[in-house]
Amino acid sequence: MIIIFSISCENEQDIEIGDVLIALNSDKENIEADGSSTVRITCEINPNATIDRREVKFEISSGKFVGADGNYLIKKSEFIEGRLLAIIDVQAPMSGTEIKISAQPNLPDLKNNYYILNHTIALSKSTPSTLTLNSDASTVKTGYRKEVFITALFSNSTGKKVSLGNNADFKDVWEDGSPANGIFRILNKSSDIESTIKIAYSIGETPIQESKVKIIGTVLNDNGSHSSIIDSLFLTIINKD
Repeated sequence: MIIIFSISCENEQDIEIGDVLIALNSDKENIEADGSSTVRITCEINPNATIDRREVKFEISSGKFVGADGNYLIKKSEFIEGRLLAIIDVQAPMSGTEIKISAQPNLPDLKNNYYILNHTIALSKSTPSTLTLNSDASTVKTGYRKEVFITALFSNSTGKKVSLGNNADFKDVWEDGSPANGIFRILNKSSDIESTIKIAYSIGETPIQESKVKIIGTVLNDNGSHSSIIDSLFLTIINKD
């Protein structure tokens, strides 16, 4: 006589699809919209879930997954200190007020939103702490078509990029502080994905007796007023032939 015993491991067949995902959490509730800060997202899976239900599909409304492209990512879970977890990292965008994150079992035929867990990360504006001016040349010739290209780089208090849309004001003065009245051609009016504003500068057509002109950049507050964040550089003037 042969006796066959059927043993069920941890009652896997008794786990309903709605009980697969236990929790969706993050290690931070707020990050700066600086294009580089990251937040770690952890989805906990029921340890009794069957193997085919242990992959998690993550989706994000903004930012990007670290190490992956696209707005969704499928991640296999693994046991860490006795818990079955799927862990991802999300990188902040450079604008917006929040990142919405969702997680659901990676089952293509699953259509019901009831099985989706949601979590929101607040985004705070990355504001300038420093401004750095650089030019592509140390001299500028007289003449309206003789331009020097200047880059104004914004950085926050930790040296990272600022959020999109920060502004600055530019002026030129002689060494004695009087206005030089050169021409600024603003190539992008507010900070871009490189955290910069780029301008082209010309001293003008009239022959100049001065030897140097000082370019001054000042970060503007949200209301358009001048802040105390300033940088400057000198350009040596060369009269055209």
